[in-house]
Amino acid sequence: MLTYLVRRTLLMIPILIGVATVVFFSMRLAPGDPVRMIAGPLASEQRLDEIRQELGLDRPILVQYGIWFRNLLRGELGHSIASGVSALHLVAVRITATLELTVSAFILSLFIALAAGITAAVYQASFYDNLVTFGALFWLSMPSFWLGLMFMFLLSVRIPFLPISGRGGAIWTWQGIQHLILPALTLGLPGAGATARIVRSSVLDTLSQDYVRTARSKGLAERVVVLKHVLRNSLIPVITMTALRLPWLFGGAVIVETVFAWPGMGRLLTAAIFNRDYPVVQAAALIYTAIVVLANYAADVLYSVADPRIRLQ
Repeated sequence: MLTYLVRRTLLMIPILIGVATVVFFSMRLAPGDPVRMIAGPLASEQRLDEIRQELGLDRPILVQYGIWFRNLLRGELGHSIASGVSALHLVAVRITATLELTVSAFILSLFIALAAGITAAVYQASFYDNLVTFGALFWLSMPSFWLGLMFMFLLSVRIPFLPISGRGGAIWTWQGIQHLILPALTLGLPGAGATARIVRSSVLDTLSQDYVRTARSKGLAERVVVLKHVLRNSLIPVITMTALRLPWLFGGAVIVETVFAWPGMGRLLTAAIFNRDYPVVQAAALIYTAIVVLANYAADVLYSVADPRIRLQ
C-alpha cells in the first residue's frame, strides 16, 4: 500500500510538467500578441520591442521554455504580463471561490445521483424509474451556459428568489449560500444525470447477487439490505465515474463562473487566455491539474475502502 502511494505521488511530477509544457507551447503558438495588448494599438514598433525585451519574449521559444522550466523547478511560476503581480498569488486569491463552487456542485451532484439511481433500481420499470431515466437524459443534454441563463431568468428575474450573480460572501453565511445555489445547480445537475445512470445500473447488477437474496431471506428490512449490502458493493463504478467527472467539473466551472460573474479561477483563466497572459494561464493549468490528479489519487484509495478485497500494490 505504501509503495503504491509513493509511486503514484512521484507519478504526479511528470504529469504536472507535461501539462504545463503543453500549455506553454500552445499559448505561444496561438494567434495574438500580449505585448500589443499591453501597449495598445497606437504603440510604436520601438516601444513594442522594448516591452518584448523586458518580458523576455524576444528570445527563441526554446530559450523561453528553458528559462520557464528552470523557474518551475524553483517553484517560481512567473508574474502576470498584464498586471505584474505574481501569477501564483492571483491564482491563490481565486482558488477558494472555485473550490467552494466545484465542491458544492460535486456534493449536490453525488447526493442527487445516489438518491435517484438507488430509487430507480429498487423500483425498476416503475414510474420512478422512468422519471429518473428521463431526468438524467434531460439534465445531461443541457449546456451549462443555457442552463445557467434559464435559472437566472426563472429564479432571479421572473421570481426574485435568489441573487442573479456574484459571490455573496463566506459559504457559511446565508448570503453566501444564496449566491452559491444557482451556480452549484448549474454545474452539478448535468453530472448528476450521468452518475445516476451508473448508480442505477450498478445497483441493479448487485441486487441480482446471491448474497442479497440471502439477506432478504433472513428477514432483513429492505432499507438495511439496500444501504448496508447493496450500496457499498455498488460503489466501485460510481467512484470511477465521479473521478472521471472531476475534470469536467473544473472545465464547466470556467463557463459557469463567467455566466454568474463568480470570482473564481475560471474567470481569471478566461481573461488570461484572451489577454495572452502566459504565466497566469500556466499557473492556473498547473493548479487545475494538481487538483484533478489528487482527486483521482483519492479515488484509487477509496476502491480499497469500498471493497476490502481490492489491494493496492
